[in-house]
Amino acid sequence: MKLRTVYKLHRWIAIFFGIILLNQLISGAVMVLPLPDPTEPERHPPIDYQSITLSPAGALEALAQASPEEVQDRLVRAVTLRQLLGRLLYEVKLHGGGTHLIDAESGEMVEITPELAARIARSTLGTSATARQVERLEHYDYRWRHGALPVYRVTLEDSEVSVVYVSVDSGEVGGRSDRWGRIRGRVGGGLHEFQPVGWLLGSNRARKALLLLLSLVGVATALTGYYLALPRRWTK
Repeated sequence: MKLRTVYKLHRWIAIFFGIILLNQLISGAVMVLPLPDPTEPERHPPIDYQSITLSPAGALEALAQASPEEVQDRLVRAVTLRQLLGRLLYEVKLHGGGTHLIDAESGEMVEITPELAARIARSTLGTSATARQVERLEHYDYRWRHGALPVYRVTLEDSEVSVVYVSVDSGEVGGRSDRWGRIRGRVGGGLHEFQPVGWLLGSNRARKALLLLLSLVGVATALTGYYLALPRRWTK
């Protein structure tokens, strides 16, 4: 191969990796920009322990009566007293997965319904906006790639079209986003982390392997570029 052809090929490869580097710099700068958070943090009222009429053992007994087969097959991992929309609940976690909520006053089993998930979302953001849509997610998608499953994705009718993810099992908020946060997430996942490559290849490992290969080629391009830039008398 002629030296001129080598120079031309190397130039185009260098331009390609220069574009990738510029993309990484711009998308990285967008990712580190602070997210505005105009909402007030959720505040819980003081716990009135005198209203508790059910002991942890009583909560486990109520759970055993409601789901005898599940409780017999799994050991209890933890029992926690927590608040949910001003209501005192026992959160019972089982080994191997599974979370149940029991009212600390009545012993009633509490289910996280779509309506309750919408109330939790509004309380988390401190807004009275109505819920535009409540979706139950059983699998990950491009908007919810990590975290617990299943979850409710609650989209609110506020100025930022806020989205809150509420666990179906525990009612805990696993994530939230607004319009700017979603834009930043698409820039980070799509441009900086090359997530679409993983979707096309059908494997996150393949995406990482391709990024590693491109990095090695980029390093090789830089080193050979320095070599080709040397005066000819040095390369003889």
